[in-house]
Amino acid sequence: MEQITDMGQSKDLNPKALEIFNWMFDLYCDEELQAMTKETCVHFVRGCTGEDVKISEGRIQNIFSSYNKANDGKLTREEFVNFYKLAKRDAIYNNLELHNIQKNLCRKRDHVEEGFLSRFEMPRYTMSGREDVFQALLKLLDMFFTEMTRVVTPSGTSSVCYQLTVLCSRLYLKLIR
Repeated sequence: MEQITDMGQSKDLNPKALEIFNWMFDLYCDEELQAMTKETCVHFVRGCTGEDVKISEGRIQNIFSSYNKANDGKLTREEFVNFYKLAKRDAIYNNLELHNIQKNLCRKRDHVEEGFLSRFEMPRYTMSGREDVFQALLKLLDMFFTEMTRVVTPSGTSSVCYQLTVLCSRLYLKLIR
C-alpha cells in the first residue's frame, strides 16, 4: 500500500498523494479566486462524507479557523494541503475512498484488470454504432412489453426472470442471424 506521507517523522506528503490533494483542491476551489471559500468547502465536505452540510456547521468553521492562516475566509492550495498533512490517516483514506481513490492512491478507473473491456468493446458503444443492432434491440423490447403478460413459466406463473431469459434468447438469435 502506498504511504500518504514519507516514512519517518516527516509530515511531507509523497508526490502521488500531493497530486491527488491538488486535484481535489482544483475540484472544489472557486476558480475565479483560486481558493476554497466556505461555500466551496461545504461541497468539499459533502464530497468527502456524503453528508448534507451547512456553512454554519462547526466543522466548516473549524477548518477555516484552524487552517486559514490569513483569516481572510479563503483556503489557499497550501492551506488545503496542510489540512491533509495534519489529518488522521483513517479520515484521509475515507475521503479518498469517497472520491474513488483506493488506499494504494490509484483512482479506481485507472486500475485496469485483465479482461477489462475498452469503451469500444462495451455493448452501449456497439449498439450506438450499429443501427441494425440498435433497432433489433428496440424491436425486442417492444415485443417484450407486448408479450410480457402472455409469457408463462413452465410452472404456470408469470416470472420477470423467465421473461428476461426469453428476451435475451430472442436478442441473441436476432444478432446471430
